[in-house]
Amino acid sequence: MRKEDAYILAITGGVLGVAALLTTRRPSANTRRDQVTASWAALEYGYWEQFTPPPRIYRNAKRIAQAIYEPLYQALPGQMIINSWYRSPRVNTSVGGSKNSDHLEANAIDIRYHVNGQMRNDILSQEVIRLGLPFKQMILENGTYNRPEWVHLSYVPGENYKQILRKTGDDYTPLTEWNVLLLS
Repeated sequence: MRKEDAYILAITGGVLGVAALLTTRRPSANTRRDQVTASWAALEYGYWEQFTPPPRIYRNAKRIAQAIYEPLYQALPGQMIINSWYRSPRVNTSVGGSKNSDHLEANAIDIRYHVNGQMRNDILSQEVIRLGLPFKQMILENGTYNRPEWVHLSYVPGENYKQILRKTGDDYTPLTEWNVLLLS
């Protein structure tokens, strides 16, 4: 930990100190460090380790923010909301995450996209394809076929093989880029 970070923690103490620290450096121009570790499950169950991950988590968060989030943010006129980014092992288990989830290393983000007051995750997923963004997985999760509740995007250098899946409950169905482009 840097000296100035320790100072912020010492002055403000506890979770407030962590919150102050998290907002001092950003993963990218339009994301904040507190978004990386935000978790209602961690707050509910008292999994405080969620809020103080090791430094590699922020390095990974910066990579995915710059490779995926920022290009989408620049291309889309609506509001993008990050549901989930980093998950500590206990948080991941409590929310039913996969044992090998890319969220465990902050290599995945779940995003909801709103435009004109409507959730339009179909547009978000189509923009990922149109921009040719590098991703390991894009999972259109729950909701209806044309309107998923959120879009899971993972990014791992050297592993971005662009797998596209549709998740409904516990079932995963492979999709092609054409399937995504035809959503509406």
